[in-house]
Amino acid sequence: MSNDLRSVLRAAFPPRPITQRVLTDLQGAWEAYDDSALFETAVRDRTWDSLDKHVLERHASAIIYLGDRAFAQLLPAYLLYLVDNEGYGEVQYTVAAVLTRKTNPLQLRTFSRRVRGLSATQRAAVEQVLQSQVRGHREEMMTAALESYWRDDNASI
Repeated sequence: MSNDLRSVLRAAFPPRPITQRVLTDLQGAWEAYDDSALFETAVRDRTWDSLDKHVLERHASAIIYLGDRAFAQLLPAYLLYLVDNEGYGEVQYTVAAVLTRKTNPLQLRTFSRRVRGLSATQRAAVEQVLQSQVRGHREEMMTAALESYWRDDNASI
């Protein structure tokens, strides 16, 4: 299953180097992320599929603050982390949270911008990964994310 999802993610999100320009795109709240310099150093000029899981664990909350372009480029790394790591921790919680459509106006605008920036193929890949995570201690939060937007019958912005 994980190799299939890995292939789905690679096809939907072709790996390309993460540039400094993408990282500091001012659409996000990047300046509010306390460890932004460390994160930038760890991911700059790398591709999402080459990032070490320890980088994602150390910077689980970075995905909250990223601008839209950086979010789209780094989201597959976080999704792959879900696929490859069975445990429950900050990465799983944070990914589920940012992929859950909220009613708060600011959070809804951010979610909507980010989703509009994804292709139909990328949105389908996100749904597949979330669906694969609906089990055990992750079931409730992944189901909440799926039902908030990602299931076909809810997917409108």
